[in-house]
Amino acid sequence: MEDVVFRTLDIGGDKILGTADKPEDNPFMGLRGLRYSLKNQDIFMVQLRALLRAGIGYNLKILFPLVTGIEDFRKASGIVSEVIEKLHNEGIDSVTNPQIGVMIELPSAVMMVDELAEEADFLSIGTNDLVQYLLGIDRNNENIADLYSPQHPSVLRAIKEISNAAEKHKCPLSVCGNAAADPDMLEYFIGAGITSFSINHRMIQFVRRQISEMNYSHAKYFAKKSLTMRAVKDIQELTAMKRTKIQF
Repeated sequence: MEDVVFRTLDIGGDKILGTADKPEDNPFMGLRGLRYSLKNQDIFMVQLRALLRAGIGYNLKILFPLVTGIEDFRKASGIVSEVIEKLHNEGIDSVTNPQIGVMIELPSAVMMVDELAEEADFLSIGTNDLVQYLLGIDRNNENIADLYSPQHPSVLRAIKEISNAAEKHKCPLSVCGNAAADPDMLEYFIGAGITSFSINHRMIQFVRRQISEMNYSHAKYFAKKSLTMRAVKDIQELTAMKRTKIQF
């Protein structure tokens, strides 16, 4: 049975819904992602009904964006169960056992990743927002664009923590966002134990080629070495050495 993954309504920040009541002063810290769905459960339930009905014949996976921790994950999962029960009572065919996943994008989710990996069916690292929130940098602000780096030591360490938790609980893990197709990050992901990538279809062949040319032992060493470093500059220099095939 073919897998199909749907992310629930992921608005807010730089993704504005036209029907929003009024602009927020700080939309990236405001009502977005799963927060919006939980506050607007009528909209959330309509989307879930559609997903559960359309997902018949597929291995349906429902992915919650911007999860802060166990409480909102459980609340959203409970609404999925409620919708499944309502569809059953109405005599409407639907998926009855979707897999429920969590996007790890917030520092709070990183801190709770062990518990989330234990309870969720799968995890996905949303690198764009993870970098933004870990570093406190608006990724759309040109004034500080040079400070936005997925190679920041805190980001690499957070990714490794997520990978460790996923491995511990045998919870499937993927990575999405711009970093998922970044040649400077791919070897780190592989070395950190992440082998599933969600990328733009135009980048599939590029990413496949990059990975096929890797040596897994070297990737593991590269990831381990990167995790010992304290500055972005040091990690970038290590990456440059890797590019020129200098053995570390």
